[in-house]
Amino acid sequence: MELPERALMQLQATLERYFKELRFARAAELAHSRRFLEAEGLLSPGGQESSDPRELDLLARMAAQQQQYDRARRLWEMALQNSSSPNTDYRQLIENTKDAEAAQSRARKGVIIAAALLALILATFAFFTFTLLRPAPKKNDEVSRVTPSQSRQTTTIRPDAAESTPRHESSPASPELPSSQPAPPTSQEIK
Repeated sequence: MELPERALMQLQATLERYFKELRFARAAELAHSRRFLEAEGLLSPGGQESSDPRELDLLARMAAQQQQYDRARRLWEMALQNSSSPNTDYRQLIENTKDAEAAQSRARKGVIIAAALLALILATFAFFTFTLLRPAPKKNDEVSRVTPSQSRQTTTIRPDAAESTPRHESSPASPELPSSQPAPPTSQEIK
C-alpha cells in the first residue's frame, strides 16, 4: 500500500523537524557541559553556520562563554536579522557583550598595572636588601690594602749558597709575616 505523495512529504517534513530538534537538544546539552567544539560541530556541520535564530543564539552564547565577544555579537545580529519577530533579548545580549568586552579590557589593564607595581616593589626591596641594609665591615674584618710598590719582591743571590736556585726575600717596605713553621734546613746545615 503506497502512501499518497502529500502524506509522504508531510512525513518527511515531520522527520526533519524531529531530527533538527534532537540535534539542537544534543547541542544544548553539550554546551551546558562546556563541550563547545562538539556542540558547534552539531550546529554548524561542515563549518556552515545555521540560519535558524535559535541555533545562532546558542552558538552566540557559547562564544560569549568563551569570551569571544565579537563573534557572539555577530551571531546575535544574524539571529536578529533571521528572526521573524523582533527579539529584544538579542539586542540586550549584544549590548551585554559590549559591556563584558569593556570590563575584560579594564581587567587586563589592571593585571598589567598590578604586575608592574609588583615588579617595582620587588626591585625596591632587592635594592634595599643588598645595598642599604648590608652590615658595615668590622675593623678586624677589613682586608689590608697592598700598594703596587709593596707587592714587589726582590731576588738576591747569596754567594755562599750551595744551591743554584735564588732565594726570594721580601723588600724592606713589606713586613715579614710570622711563620708558624720553622724554616727548612739549608744544604750547609745538612752536611
